[in-house]
Order: sequence, then structure tokens, then C-alpha cells
Amino acid sequence: MASCVWIAPGARLIAGWAAVVFKHIAKYGILLDVMKKLYLLFTLLCVSTLCSARLVLPSYWIDYFDQVHVGMQSSEAWFDVDREQLMTRFGEYEQSIDRMQLFAPDTITNRQPVVFALVHGTWANNHPDFFDEASLYYRGVKKLAQDLAFHLKAPIELVSYAWSGGNTFIDRYHAGKRLASLLNDYYGPLNSYRMAYAYAHSHGCNVINIASQELVFGLDTLYYVASPVIEASESLYRPDNFRSLYNMYSDEDIVQWAGAINRKSSKQSVAGFLAGARVYEAQQGRDVFNIRLRFDGKVPGHVKIKKVAPQVLRLIKVVREGYHHHTSLVANLFLSEHGRDPLVAIHEQISLEKALETVALEKRTSQRVAQRLARELACSHHNERWYNKIYRGRSIHYVSKWYKQVARNWREIKEVFYEWMGLDEERENTDSFLYEY
Repeated sequence: MASCVWIAPGARLIAGWAAVVFKHIAKYGILLDVMKKLYLLFTLLCVSTLCSARLVLPSYWIDYFDQVHVGMQSSEAWFDVDREQLMTRFGEYEQSIDRMQLFAPDTITNRQPVVFALVHGTWANNHPDFFDEASLYYRGVKKLAQDLAFHLKAPIELVSYAWSGGNTFIDRYHAGKRLASLLNDYYGPLNSYRMAYAYAHSHGCNVINIASQELVFGLDTLYYVASPVIEASESLYRPDNFRSLYNMYSDEDIVQWAGAINRKSSKQSVAGFLAGARVYEAQQGRDVFNIRLRFDGKVPGHVKIKKVAPQVLRLIKVVREGYHHHTSLVANLFLSEHGRDPLVAIHEQISLEKALETVALEKRTSQRVAQRLARELACSHHNERWYNKIYRGRSIHYVSKWYKQVARNWREIKEVFYEWMGLDEERENTDSFLYEY
């Protein structure tokens, strides 16, 4: 037992020094791929050492499990970590955490927790949608984290990350670097955490993208909502160190579209802007899905698209069951009918060249790939016809006139602006606008 006192800190210290060396080597591009693989192998060695030395949980998790054990805390209720506990564990990083909550379902198979990082977008610092129980949107994110805990059968730590919210590259860059330091120093397998997930809105996604390039461990899944995509003109906005990315967007979100202009480089801004703005590029060995959203047959704007949060796992389940080769999709979520699976169709079909690449990469016969593609196309056509029937002849690929898009986004932004400025006190229900179109 005495060895536990020095093995865990020693492994962390050695891994920390290795991370520093790795970053400097990566900075100059020296044997990048080789060093990355060597570092990952070294990390696994440290993890195995830590596992044999008994993993140690943060004090607030120990308090949580103790309270559950004696009946002071329900095993399936959220537990708030107070500011004193945050200061004790995170020190100066406490200022970068708006709120932290813990949840552990009865079905947990072990006590090693999962971290779930929530990151707000531009001008949304201190906004209740990312930490306040009164916000419908924040409750939606909690529902997603809770569903994930049940799915993984693991405790989950919901961390609402705070940054300046400034609309500049420098603000996002510093926020991403600080988020990476927070995760590297206090989370990951070397700190007794099992997995890492992230959910972000708008430019919060780019904060995570910057952080992902600095992480010494991999993120499992990224859930992006209305992300301005700038990776074509700025490599620091390209996500890295992840297994799966689900980019959920609206084709009528003008704010997202405008946010994709790269203000850091005026020379590259036009090229990058025209290159995508809404969708992420495929990455070999990683799952990247770009999903256009509709809610009950209507297209959301930049704010109301956040209502997707409690439906995310249901949406992903339908996507993974129906599609493998096609990753550019369109989905209609039935928000007014709880428990109903979304309709998902293909937005862009893959080319013959891409299909042939798939055959080569996956080492499958062309016949098997063709059969899978045929099933995906049949599933898409069925869902398109069903959507057409439900919404009286309207196509799931329907796009509104430009002036309607402007009006929809303006109404949403105005509502949020009034809420921020405290000008909506006379309204009986501040969440009522969430249900209107």
C-alpha cells in the first residue's frame, strides 16, 4: 500500500514531462507520427501502472459516493460541487468553471468517472443557457449527459467551461489552450477518469478544436451544434484527438455562416468561407458525421437549434443503425412527440471514387459495399417519402427563401439579447419563445 503513495504521482510526473517534450518535438514537426505513437504507448504504460497502484478519485466524488451510501444523496440525482471544493481541486482554474455537477446511475459497473465538457459560444459568457437550471437549454444538456451515463454505466462529471466569449481568434485561442491545460492536468486516464466527451455551441466548438490539438489523451466523442467551420483556412480550427464527431447544423443559420469568416487572415477568409462554413471534412480512422437538422418539419436558427441536446443520443442511434458510408445527412426530430425516433435521410450521396476508396480501406469485396450502399439509399428514400407524407408534400431538403432566413435568425437573436440585458422581466415565461417559430 505504501507504493501507492509515490507510484501514482510519479507516473503523472513522468507523463507530464513526456507531454512537454512531445509538444516541443511536435511543434517543429520532428518525427511527429512516430513520437505520437510512442507517447501513446508510454501513456498506456503509465495507466497500467496507476491501475495497479489503485486509482484515486477527487474528494468531491468520494463525498458524493459516501452520501449515497448513507442515504443522504439519491443515487440518481445531480450533485452540485461547491466553489470551495472547486478551489481546492482546481486552484486558479476554478475561475474557468461556471458550474460542475455529478451524476451516477444505479447501473454503474465501476466508480471511474467520465468527464463531459460543456462549452459556450461567442458573447455567451455568464449566460444561463450553459449553467442555470432555469434554462431549458441547460436542462437539455443535462439530459444528454444523464443519458450518456446510463448508456456507459458510469458516473459522469458535467463541467461547464467558462471563457471570455470574445469574437476574435485570440480569445478562442487562449480559451482553447486553457481548456487543454485544464483537461490535461485534472482529467484523462492518468487522473482516474475513464473517458472524455465534449458538447459545444457555435464558436465554443472551435475552442474545443484548438484544445483537442494540445491534449495528451483522446476525446471519445464531440457533439457540435451550429459550429462555424473554419478548418479549411485555419489549421488550428481543425479537430484532433477524437474518435467520433457529430456536427449538427441548420442550413438556414446565417449566424453560423457569417461566423465562419476567418478574421485572423483576410487573404484566406474568402477561400475558407466559400469552402464550407457548415461541414467538417472527413478524417481517416475517425467518424465524422455532418447532420442538417429540422425540428417538427421546420428549420431552426442559431439559437433554437440548441434544443437538439436531449435528443442527441437517440439521433445518433438512428444514424449509426442506418448509415455507415454516407456521413452527410439530414434529420427531422419530432420534438413535440416524445419517444419518437427521428427521420434521417442522405443529404449528399458519396461518389463512385469514394466508394472505391472504401472498398480498399475496409478490405471488403465490392459486392458487400454495394449491398450496404443500396440499403442506405433505400432507407433514405423511405424516410424522404415518409417526411413528404407527414408534412403535406414538403421535401426534407427544403430550404426557405433568404429573407425568411434573415427574419428567423433576427427574431432569435433579439430574444436572447433582451434576455441578456434584463429587458424581459414583464414576460411570464422566459422560455416561451423556445416553443415558437
